[in-house]
Amino acid sequence: MSAIGLAALVGREALKTKAYLDSVGIWTIGVGHTAAAGAPIPYKGLTITRDEALAVFARDLQSYEDAVRDGVTVPLAVHQFDALASICFKIGQGWLKDSSFVKRINAGAMAAHIRAAILAWKKPPRSSRGARPKPYAIGSQLRGPLRRESRSCIVRPDDLTSSEPWR
Repeated sequence: MSAIGLAALVGREALKTKAYLDSVGIWTIGVGHTAAAGAPIPYKGLTITRDEALAVFARDLQSYEDAVRDGVTVPLAVHQFDALASICFKIGQGWLKDSSFVKRINAGAMAAHIRAAILAWKKPPRSSRGARPKPYAIGSQLRGPLRRESRSCIVRPDDLTSSEPWR
């Protein structure tokens, strides 16, 4: 991610140096770091420094950036990559890969159709393929964050009505 993308994501997620329970009851610390991402394993009373939180975030972020690189097969502008990495951070790597918006991006869809798919995204019910890597509450709690990230994907103000592909 670019420096601007990193700052925006940290600003949206917030950097917490003391472990807390997130909206679905999972111990979290730093910038959205949970036990699912590895050490340090957050627990009640755990504290870390700001520098430690940023180091853990940089390590965690790599897997989300890799998921975007693996899932998107067309060239992206820096702000588009940042937006998709931020969305991936919100929904998880597995959900990103199978999302309709990534399929639309790869098919060369218009920006307005991609943004609509991002805004329509909801966590599907658990499928026969098993649990996904990052648990989140259903739908409405993600709408605001995904709306912000989808705005970052738009290249120009007229992209909402553009008939040009998203590139």
